[in-house]
Amino acid sequence: MDAGRRAPPVVLATYRQPITSVASAPTAASSPRADHDGSSKLWDLALYREVAALGAHRLAVSSLAFSPDGAVLAAASRDRTIKLWEVSTRQELATLTGHGGEVEAVVFHPDGAA
Repeated sequence: MDAGRRAPPVVLATYRQPITSVASAPTAASSPRADHDGSSKLWDLALYREVAALGAHRLAVSSLAFSPDGAVLAAASRDRTIKLWEVSTRQELATLTGHGGEVEAVVFHPDGAA
């Protein structure tokens, strides 16, 4: 592609529920998206398709973040929890509870701490 020209946008799918968050993976091979229904899904950006559905929160996911090495995905939810997922196995590592209200954002420290 010529410098200054953009590739045309790709539509991955049509959804009935709002998408509430997306995140960029450090490896750029996959991208997660969060839905209003509480689910989080991983997309393969080379194949333009969903490759995994991660377990759902009880309420909408409000924020997604990858650890700096891309190994862990954090999903914050309005259900007052944060779920941590191992990306390679798509297994839930932990559910962080005890928040006093809806969790609106989640980030990792550059050294990998949540």
